[in-house]
Amino acid sequence: MRDAHQLALLAAAKRLGVQTDDRLDDWGIDVVRYRYADREVVIVDGRINHGLSYTAAQICLSKPATRSILAELDLPVPAAVRLPTDSRQALATLIGLGPVVCKPPDGEWGTDVAMDLTSADAVLEHVARLGGTALIEEQVEGKDLRIQALGGRFEVACIREPASVVGDGNSSVSNLVQARAEEVFTLNPDNRLIIDAVSERLLTEQGLTLDDIPCSGQQVMLKRISNLSQGGRAIDVTEEIHPAYREWTAAIGDRLGLDFFAVDVVTQDPTLSPTESGARILEVNAPCQWLAHTFSERRTHDLPAKILRYVLQIPENLER
Repeated sequence: MRDAHQLALLAAAKRLGVQTDDRLDDWGIDVVRYRYADREVVIVDGRINHGLSYTAAQICLSKPATRSILAELDLPVPAAVRLPTDSRQALATLIGLGPVVCKPPDGEWGTDVAMDLTSADAVLEHVARLGGTALIEEQVEGKDLRIQALGGRFEVACIREPASVVGDGNSSVSNLVQARAEEVFTLNPDNRLIIDAVSERLLTEQGLTLDDIPCSGQQVMLKRISNLSQGGRAIDVTEEIHPAYREWTAAIGDRLGLDFFAVDVVTQDPTLSPTESGARILEVNAPCQWLAHTFSERRTHDLPAKILRYVLQIPENLER
């Protein structure tokens, strides 16, 4: 099965005149060798591991380890407790501050993340589903900012919004969801918009069913988390982002020795300084998903070409 990220790289290679050695049929996995002049890079599933050490990859995979590194850099993270390491009293104190998010201590794509938890019982129930080990963080309200780095420095950024549809006054929620699901699949076949238990609860909270017809312009929320793999939207903010986020990105890249990575931040407004907007870093992802920047709203970016130029040291003015 060919990953959509790999397909984008193959298309960029053709434009740039980069030689490709596709090993999918031979090896049985999604592997392509990209060659330019005397340089070569092997890429699996379109995931960029250039310059990524095993240690850095493990730190990024572990949310507690990432939080510790960010604290060393004096970068802000949400208040949190870990179970079973921390006490129940610490959990009660955190919940007393407001809703919390319960997530596995490692993992990707927003899998098994529960939000809007307001009681210890609800948290402990989810922790049990995670096998007894979890990270519980204060739920920071704001926009979900994804920062993408290339060469250890800021490259592009977008705001990610949870999956939703907008009524047209004629179509049912079910029909609107179907149309959006097809769009999500077309933009990235690895992403899916599926109505699950979370979606059904959200619809109920909004006083809707799948058969109802929303008013024209009415936004219908379908997911709580801003994850693109679950049908979310990406809105480019590269030009508007506050310069401090570029400094954050460089500090993280230098500390972990990362070339290609993404930083997930919650902020009230990405145009304001992190201090003004109460920004908090949630995760550092390496390797990371990057395709959304090629179809983000407002502005898109030719990241596949940028990636190949960087890893193969191709001159910037070369494109065929």
